[in-house]
Amino acid sequence: MRILFFGAMWAFVLAFVAGVVGLVVYEVKAYHNENEYTLTVTDKTVKTSGDSSTYLIFTKDSDGHVKTLKNVDSLFKGKHNSSDIYADLEIGKTYKFNVFGYRIPILSAYENIETYKEVDR
Repeated sequence: MRILFFGAMWAFVLAFVAGVVGLVVYEVKAYHNENEYTLTVTDKTVKTSGDSSTYLIFTKDSDGHVKTLKNVDSLFKGKHNSSDIYADLEIGKTYKFNVFGYRIPILSAYENIETYKEVDR
């Protein structure tokens, strides 16, 4: 019985460590997945979960494809102005967005806005 307990404990520890390592690898990889899009802002909202909030920016490209971006501060990218970005983006205007991260629908993960610049249509 004791052997089964220690075996199960080691399996749990191994799974926990693998999960932590996987999360770290995902986060590091996400910071290096950078893209540039020219998109028109169609709407924006604040998604609140517990004590944290995420700014969501809804957009369309020139072909009408919808893309949702998030706008949150990023310690590792040195981005601390997400509230200013959210306030500055205007519905109906087109911007060139530099983003990082991945869009993973099942995890509700979105690419994060790093920089933006208004452009003419």
